[in-house]
Amino acid sequence: MKTVEDLIDILGEFRIPISRSGEVVDLLQFSIMEAFGDTHLPFLYEVIGREKFLQVLDIFQDSKMIPCPNCGKSINWPSRDMIAQVLRDLIIYFRLNRASNGSKNNIIQDAAAEFGMSIGQVRYSDRSMRRKVANLIKTSF
Repeated sequence: MKTVEDLIDILGEFRIPISRSGEVVDLLQFSIMEAFGDTHLPFLYEVIGREKFLQVLDIFQDSKMIPCPNCGKSINWPSRDMIAQVLRDLIIYFRLNRASNGSKNNIIQDAAAEFGMSIGQVRYSDRSMRRKVANLIKTSF
């Protein structure tokens, strides 16, 4: 699987406009919201920013449970793979969204080979992301 950084580089050319003023979505932040919306990670990303957030992910990437000595509990730490999956689905969505109808089957086959997925998984990823992006745009205008 490609790393989060590789996927962010691929996504560098894509944008989701969310307002008439031309404001665009931070695609990494969108991915974090999709993968971890029910946690405090989106808030952490807002507070410390992209670079530091990725550093924190690197520091704790091998930790599933981080002991919290002051509270007597453990903190569940998510995998970078979850963010990578959302980023991968965004790439598939963008590539298919800008393709002409005649080239979509080739793009689907290429994406399946590139990401180690079946054609059905690529189509499912695209449909799922279409709904999520449409929801984001609808709620932002």
